[in-house]
Amino acid sequence: MIGKYRIGVCGTHSVGKTTLVEALNKVLGYPLITEIAAKFPRAERQHLKTQLDIMSAQIAAEIEAQHFLSDRTVIDNLAYTTLCFTESIRDVGGLDEIFIRVKEYMAIVGLGTEYLAGRPYDLIIFVDELLPIEDNGRRCLNEHYQEWIYNFIKTEVGVVGSNHRIPVLDVRGSTEVRVKLIMESLKNMDGKLSRVRLAADAKKLRT
Repeated sequence: MIGKYRIGVCGTHSVGKTTLVEALNKVLGYPLITEIAAKFPRAERQHLKTQLDIMSAQIAAEIEAQHFLSDRTVIDNLAYTTLCFTESIRDVGGLDEIFIRVKEYMAIVGLGTEYLAGRPYDLIIFVDELLPIEDNGRRCLNEHYQEWIYNFIKTEVGVVGSNHRIPVLDVRGSTEVRVKLIMESLKNMDGKLSRVRLAADAKKLRT
């Protein structure tokens, strides 16, 4: 029996995150947070205001659940927000508009960074792969963007894991292989928690 954890799955698009989450949830039966960005039209996701709405909705859904399995994390939000910002700034003509865009971007980054500092995840699962993009009507089909997002998230999960001491598990391969690796990791986490509780109980008995 696996304990109750806050688990987020991240990675670039079209690498099987949703398939993995659905397969994993058949085993865990956790409250499921589905991909929030997919609820917004692709064209709208190119605007910083929409990226703020997506991140805010992601954070709200995670806070509402005491434990969860989430198809995406705030790290994904930061990646797509940064890509959106870098692309949008190229077409800006005046300094005033640049200042507005920078201010909007920094507000979103600040929100995400502050949230991550609170260690909202017990485990972050990073799908460490780049696979051919399959068009499901919602995804960006640009392979350069897919690789850019992959590199951003790969770097960011390392930083977040180190700075905030959140365990990060890299997975690749078939869905079955990924699920097996995750379940083994969760069982190890259960074992560590059990040892901590036993040590705490023993300390109470000694005192």
